[in-house]
Amino acid sequence: MFSVTLTLRKLLRDKAANFGLVAGLLALPLMVAVGGSVDVALTMSVKTRLQGDLDAAILETGRDLKNLKESEIEAKLYKELMARNASGYDYVLKPEEIDVSIVDNAITATARASVPTSFLRLINKNYLEVAARASVLGPSSSYVDINIVIDKSPSMLLAADTAGQAKMLSQSNCVFACHTPEGSPKTYKDVSYNTNYKLAKAMGVTLRSDVAVSAAKEILSLVSAMDPAQSRFRVAFYTIGATAKQVIAPTFSISTAKAALDNDAKGLNSATSDESSRFDSTLASVEKFVGKAGDGSSANNPLKLVLILTDGTISQRDWVLNGVWWDSRGKMRDGNDWYKVAPLNPKWCAGMKTNKVTVGVLYTEYLAIPTDEGYVHTVGETMSSANWLSTWGGVLGSGVSGSTSRRDYLPTALKDCASSTSLFLGAADSEEIENGLSTLFKSYVGLMRLTH
Repeated sequence: MFSVTLTLRKLLRDKAANFGLVAGLLALPLMVAVGGSVDVALTMSVKTRLQGDLDAAILETGRDLKNLKESEIEAKLYKELMARNASGYDYVLKPEEIDVSIVDNAITATARASVPTSFLRLINKNYLEVAARASVLGPSSSYVDINIVIDKSPSMLLAADTAGQAKMLSQSNCVFACHTPEGSPKTYKDVSYNTNYKLAKAMGVTLRSDVAVSAAKEILSLVSAMDPAQSRFRVAFYTIGATAKQVIAPTFSISTAKAALDNDAKGLNSATSDESSRFDSTLASVEKFVGKAGDGSSANNPLKLVLILTDGTISQRDWVLNGVWWDSRGKMRDGNDWYKVAPLNPKWCAGMKTNKVTVGVLYTEYLAIPTDEGYVHTVGETMSSANWLSTWGGVLGSGVSGSTSRRDYLPTALKDCASSTSLFLGAADSEEIENGLSTLFKSYVGLMRLTH
């Protein structure tokens, strides 16, 4: 005992030994303090990672609210988070640490996780806690303006089925891309008709324009079911052809919108088909009509959706006929403007997307008509011969050959016009056209957006 006491007294009198003792006593706290700050900084980084993972997971999980219970969403969120944190190194998460609540069509989720420490383990602090919160809301529970844009080009006068096309060919010698008025009257059952539209109606032939109207009516039915009070969704109609026209300004009234579809004088069908499709100017006009989108929080600040039903070909009748002559074998030669008939430039849709407007496109397939000289020398020609870049400012997609026909490039151009691939759809027949707009609308209202 005496020797220990004496040793301690000597150590206290020895300055060098005293410094070593103090340094030894302070080493652990210093290591914890410095190392702990490293653990805390890492934890804040992991918290950011968890928040990003939760945002992505809830957007993916929340696409079908009506069919999921809170417990089911919690289980799906856990699975999504585990997939994103596959190594398990960044954070430790247990299924019971995820809580979900659903109010109307909004989901709110909270995730609590643990982050393993390194230096703080020296004081038995093996984990630090982090938490993240995310909420999502779908367009179906927001204020939305639904703007339906119908192509008024002559190609919409195509009969909707092959039987109708055969009838039209027999009576008018015109199946596709016909213009009204076409000139000499057509006679059917001893009655003369001066437009293909009137002739088709007399023959009981359903045209693509008729199906387009039916497709728009399907949208109205969906809107009525989703917003029975007619207080959140407004519908507007526009036509594009030689010019763009606002047929009906955004309205909450389903009956007003339906009346416009049923009235030939409103011009939503092809009773008054245009002579051309000038997307270079008409899409810019639609952009001005629609304006900028809001956040959907009120009727004065609505989300905005534009649904375009078109074959996507910029054309004008004179371009097909200008400078044309027929050789001795009856073949068309040297059309001065054949190169102008081409797919629309997706950049003409960019202004709407810059304005936060969501754009959906239903492509009514432009039919190949290899026996028609006008088709062969225009839409049937290659993209290279159209000089798409110098003529319309269009840039071919990566890896696309200039030998691709203009017709075959139409869906690519229209897909690039849409806001996302899920908002583009091709339709080859009347059933696909009639269901197509509804499919795009359902896809849109199924999208979720973060609100936190």
